[in-house]
Amino acid sequence: MEKETFHQLLTNYTALSQEEAQAILNLQRNFPYSQVLHGLAARAAQDNNLTDKEHQLHLSAIYSTDRAVLKTIMTALQQPRVAEVKLPAKEIASVEPVQSVENTPSSIR
Repeated sequence: MEKETFHQLLTNYTALSQEEAQAILNLQRNFPYSQVLHGLAARAAQDNNLTDKEHQLHLSAIYSTDRAVLKTIMTALQQPRVAEVKLPAKEIASVEPVQSVENTPSSIR
């Protein structure tokens, strides 16, 4: 799955189609430790009334680090689909890479 497609699924998590739900479930099988994918799969299963929606919710709760966030995802009101969101090129170019810290002050140790 391409990065842009995955971003669209994240952006439109309250309005996923049946095909998108199946794509998320396939991704979930390939990346079983992804908390994001488990949350998306649970929401997609709920919205599309899939037969394993209870299993997906339980699995998502197991992998969730904060169940309040999971509850927010599961109870969010359905929103209309958002068209593709692109960042302006100047914003992308202005992002600087994070530099690693090699020397730590002795007061932190």
